[in-house]
Amino acid sequence: MGFAQRAIMEVPVVRHGGKAITAVAVLAALVPAQAHARPEPSVPTSLRVSEIQGTGPASQIVGAISTLSLVVTATADGGFWAQSSLPDDDPKTSDGIFVRTGAAAETGDLVLAHGVVAERDGLTEFTADTVEVMSHGAPLPVPVPFDGRDAESLEGMRVAPSSTVALGPSSEGRVAIKPGLVLAGVPDMNTGDSLLGPQTGIVDGTHVVVLSAAPQVVPGPVTPRATRAQFPGELALASVNVRNLDPSDDPGRFSALADEIVNGLAAPDLVLLQGVEDNSGPDQDGTVADDQTIAQLIDEISSVGGPDYDWRAVDPVDDSDGGEPGGNPRVGYLFRTDRGLGFTDRPGDSVTATSVDADGDLTLSPGRLSPADPAWKDTRKPLAAQFSWAGRRLVVVNGHWTADGPPSGSAAPQRKEQAKNVAAFVATIRDPATLVVVAGEFNDTIPLQGLQDLSERLPRQDRYSKVVEGRRTATDRILVTPSTAPHAKDFAYVRWNADFSWSHGDADPAIVRLVP
Repeated sequence: MGFAQRAIMEVPVVRHGGKAITAVAVLAALVPAQAHARPEPSVPTSLRVSEIQGTGPASQIVGAISTLSLVVTATADGGFWAQSSLPDDDPKTSDGIFVRTGAAAETGDLVLAHGVVAERDGLTEFTADTVEVMSHGAPLPVPVPFDGRDAESLEGMRVAPSSTVALGPSSEGRVAIKPGLVLAGVPDMNTGDSLLGPQTGIVDGTHVVVLSAAPQVVPGPVTPRATRAQFPGELALASVNVRNLDPSDDPGRFSALADEIVNGLAAPDLVLLQGVEDNSGPDQDGTVADDQTIAQLIDEISSVGGPDYDWRAVDPVDDSDGGEPGGNPRVGYLFRTDRGLGFTDRPGDSVTATSVDADGDLTLSPGRLSPADPAWKDTRKPLAAQFSWAGRRLVVVNGHWTADGPPSGSAAPQRKEQAKNVAAFVATIRDPATLVVVAGEFNDTIPLQGLQDLSERLPRQDRYSKVVEGRRTATDRILVTPSTAPHAKDFAYVRWNADFSWSHGDADPAIVRLVP
């Protein structure tokens, strides 16, 4: 230690044990000499929380040593939230702060906290070496109405959310109410649910409102909606993401997904699945086969009253297709065997690309699209399959494109190349009598040249398959060629997952009916 620095500030007179205490608090803090390797912030002789917070996203006086007079508004891991006993009433600056300390304090305590101003992970905080409780049961500051705007000026303060109606389903105890307004500490909530009575909470460093007490949910009007059964002469084609399904999952997941297929989707003729994992799931044991996973799902479909289904897919090379490590996720086709749909079997392998021959048939069915192309590196490869139905040839491409996330962050450039790759393959199908459908989980809304996105037929408010913190996206898609478009009827997203916190799938399934 090179020297000692002493900061003196005035604090309001408070009562402790019925006696008036001094109006001057002294904090002694040892600061290492090497700290002078960079400029030191000036140390004010008097500080309020509002001066620490300032009007910007970070404090301008990090390192300043002070003593603060505070009212504890909520306890938390690693310390407590508090507001100044001397608010400045300036709406541009916050009077609240997180006090990082191991000292004990309870909500409603009036305390003197001695420490230093700090920034941690975007949060302005006060690191206190000592906290002296002066009294208990102090009135809490009146919560400020909060609609999600100007959150930085309310960081650390008590607020009253302007609404508690969920814009989407909750996830991990959080729910979006409107853009900029997210509540934490909520029970499971579905889109349209609300919380009983007025709520209060603290605006944390991520500008999420952490509720002060466990709320009660008032159910809203949104409920699952099943689709209609296909009419005679129609072929129902659906796309369903089963989200890393493997035999180690809870049996209830298989039952719920079977219920979605049989009752939610009315047992489509053809179901394109994404997210199917191998028989050992995440175990790194070299397994790539999926027969046990699929057998369990087909058995559950039968047990809930569904028809017989068959399955076609291509096993990937071990740990080469991204997704959950060890799970070897793939796409594939469930198809009914009782309604005149026939599968054209020319099975491919994991490394050979399918193509279109001179007669317009696929050389491999099921067959992978360009598995060696860099666009599909470390991600699930799309799978093409050929069917016969109503005297027509049907070619389908099932895809599960690269999602954003670690380690690469945004995968938009890779998805752009994936879109080009799929569109180029479809362009080689030149017979206008062939029905061509491209579907799956694209993780993007990027257009595909030469294909029509059937979701554009829906009203704008219905064009979504997922709701993430209140944001609606239509990344699960069904597209068709212009010559197929007149044969595609009644496209819909079946509201079974996206609006509900208890969903067992990854998104709302998409469905379309084809007519000859």
